[in-house]
Amino acid sequence: MFCGNCGAQVPDGAAVCPKCGKQLAAKSKAPQMNQASQNAGARANGAAGGSGKKGDTKKVGIIAGAVVAVIAVVAVITLVLSLKGIFGGIRIEDGTYINISYLITVDGNKMTFSSFNNDIDYVAEYKIKDDTIVFDLDSVEFTEETLEYLEDECNYDEDEIEEKLEKCQSNVEDINGVKFEYKEKKKIIVLGKVDYEYAENYEVGPSGKFTCEDDEDITVTFEDGMATYDNHGEKETVPYYCFKLPDHVAIIFYGEDLLGSDFNEEYYEGNKTDSLCAEFDGDDELVITRTTFKQ
Repeated sequence: MFCGNCGAQVPDGAAVCPKCGKQLAAKSKAPQMNQASQNAGARANGAAGGSGKKGDTKKVGIIAGAVVAVIAVVAVITLVLSLKGIFGGIRIEDGTYINISYLITVDGNKMTFSSFNNDIDYVAEYKIKDDTIVFDLDSVEFTEETLEYLEDECNYDEDEIEEKLEKCQSNVEDINGVKFEYKEKKKIIVLGKVDYEYAENYEVGPSGKFTCEDDEDITVTFEDGMATYDNHGEKETVPYYCFKLPDHVAIIFYGEDLLGSDFNEEYYEGNKTDSLCAEFDGDDELVITRTTFKQ
């Protein structure tokens, strides 16, 4: 240490300067204690500051989680309300439903109406309200295939096509607002008093090869909606629908590949539709018109 009066170096702890004799003030330990306190305080403040940051981070995480949860709930509610708005709480399985020669194909909120009796197919948007079906008549339109048929095969002009479309709109209007029911377990649409069976119920229908009882070289093989007719090595493949009735499973062969085929010519008996019908007993016997096939 040094003397504050003369600047001479003074031994640590000396009370008087050995050079000038100046009384030296006793060195206080308070500053050291204060410094120590300050250091301790700084450490404490630092610790407190770190704890505060962690707390803030935790709060931010909780808030973010809550926001995500709210968004998820809103999304679910919106989806439910949307489905109810379209289907009235009823979800019809997509696919084709059939009543004798008339068909309804469901695709989301659209229904396509068609018949084995003609090539006129038209589509309409629908929704279910209070157990009734409501169609948007302004949405009724022909399918692209039907438009091509009317223009190319029937040579219809625009006015004739419009007139034909108005008749289809009238058909839809006739069932607009009728009582609606969907039997989910059996997959049956009920429009008014008319049942439409799910026509793609292939799991209850025939599967594999069936042989003609009268000629073992004639077979029909079924696989997921397509049937292959083999007559002594000459093969033809046609699509079919399949649906369960109380006493048997109904099979309906249809489509352009059926018309003009040897298969259709052999078994068709003039049922006034562009289709060929068969009955399956649910086991190993299939009857096409009057001909029995066994598996």
